[in-house]
Amino acid sequence: MSDFKEYVVTVKNKSDVDSFYDDMDSENGTDYIPKRKVEIAQLREISRSTHYYLTEEEAQKLKNDNRVLAVEQLPSALGVTPGIIPVGPGKLWSQTANFEKHPTIDTNDKNWGLDRVTRGSQLSGWGNSTTDYWNGTAYADFTQTTQTVITTSSGKNVDIVIVDDHINSNHPEFAVNVDGTGGSRVVLYDWFQHSTSLGIATTGSYQYNFDGAHGTHVASTAAGNTQGWARDANIYNINFNYPGDNKPAGDWALYIYDYIRAFHANKPINSATGRKNPTIVNNSWGFQAYLFVSGLSSVIYRGTTFDLTGLTVAQKKTILEQQCGINVALQLFGSNPVIDVGQIVAGMETDITDLINDGIIITAAAGNSYAKMVKSGDLDYNNISNSGYYLCRGASPAANSGVITVGSTNATRWDMKSSFSNYGSRVDIYAPGFNIVGAVYDSNAATEFGVTLVDDPRNNSYKLASISGTSMACPQVTGILACLLEQWPSTTQSEALQYLIDNCTTNQIIDPGVMYPNTSYVPSPYNSLGESGTNSNNRYLYYKKERQTSGNVSKSTYKRRPTNNNCYPRQQIKKYG
Repeated sequence: MSDFKEYVVTVKNKSDVDSFYDDMDSENGTDYIPKRKVEIAQLREISRSTHYYLTEEEAQKLKNDNRVLAVEQLPSALGVTPGIIPVGPGKLWSQTANFEKHPTIDTNDKNWGLDRVTRGSQLSGWGNSTTDYWNGTAYADFTQTTQTVITTSSGKNVDIVIVDDHINSNHPEFAVNVDGTGGSRVVLYDWFQHSTSLGIATTGSYQYNFDGAHGTHVASTAAGNTQGWARDANIYNINFNYPGDNKPAGDWALYIYDYIRAFHANKPINSATGRKNPTIVNNSWGFQAYLFVSGLSSVIYRGTTFDLTGLTVAQKKTILEQQCGINVALQLFGSNPVIDVGQIVAGMETDITDLINDGIIITAAAGNSYAKMVKSGDLDYNNISNSGYYLCRGASPAANSGVITVGSTNATRWDMKSSFSNYGSRVDIYAPGFNIVGAVYDSNAATEFGVTLVDDPRNNSYKLASISGTSMACPQVTGILACLLEQWPSTTQSEALQYLIDNCTTNQIIDPGVMYPNTSYVPSPYNSLGESGTNSNNRYLYYKKERQTSGNVSKSTYKRRPTNNNCYPRQQIKKYG
């Protein structure tokens, strides 16, 4: 056997495996196959490759068989060993800036979440207002702080998909270079190139029409070059409410994940890394319905039926909030108070499961319904109205199994849940989502969000705004996970969630049932993480440096060791900002 070496023989088509195997097992041979039974070194049942012992001459002849794709010696015999491919790392970026919590901003202000999340704790006295909204007592010493933020990753060779309004790809915030030069990192990908293979009827190419400022702001938090986290990431964008005139029949939002899965599966190998880029998908949207309080005749709360017939709206609101833990808050449809009811779309459950199984990471905003959002088996999971709407399950995609669901924290001097943010056992983690500075599509954002815009300091044709919502919290998590994927590109969905849990700070989100030290400030009850039995996760997002900021570069290990264990209007899709 001294002349024989182990070769890996790979056939072109799976359908050729059996016939090729039979020929190699026959003594008859062919012009290219040895006239002997060729000994198998390793049979791989689900692979198109089989390992055989061959001479060098036999190996060379075998390459001429039209079924054969490749005949190679083992990598180790060729001096090739497995290991981390040395890639130029993303920027260990450092930024000294003014981080602002107040809704009124100037041109140089930055996303305060960058400082809070890298700091890991609240900066004493830093809040969004120096005056209590209720009684005039000062409860913040300052709204802006000048700090230096240092990170050790930037999302290089990672693809972020923003499912949202279309992004202004020309905004300086998405440029390759921080000064706004170098071209855009936004890829105007033609999603409709996959329509035929997906069995979806479309015409022409995917159209990037303007339809709102929301997506641009979200993208700038995830991957902006001064306001965001993953400053070297590639940015893709698909709209959940596609405005093009060539969209397919039916509900467009149900097709989104088909296109993203096709995109992920058909990526080319990145020549810089020798592998396909990982994909992470940000969803700052959800399926919503509005339930008129005036039309409610009963609700079932934790198995008990509450009869609401004959009561005024105010009386119903009192019972719902004080006895049922169902927040009506201040939301109106016209002059009618409503409960903003998130809805789970059953068909999306399997779509998301398949997407996760494909290796794609997915995050979603919890929603701005002031509502509990709980898992199956929770005390509140079957709370239901007389019209058949479940009240505490949340909305797709955030409520679907496996999704990393993100709630929002306030910009006050104490860490609190934002009043609007959903909460409960289904919310995995909280991140800054109140008064977040970011890019907007254009000047129309002033009307869309009711905010004052400021110029981007690099080009006054482009604008910035301070906006609030779980939509703004979710991309903080997405950006940090994109940075993780730069260094750990094989991270799975469950590992990404566990990473967030293992590295978050806990029990920093204060319940508003307490009086705050040295003030008479008592926040809104809507800031609460819920009454007894709600089982909210008190987790605050934290950025962990995965390598040193100076000296010899090394990566820390994050993976755990394994262990043994009647409603109107009709349903709408809603942005969470």
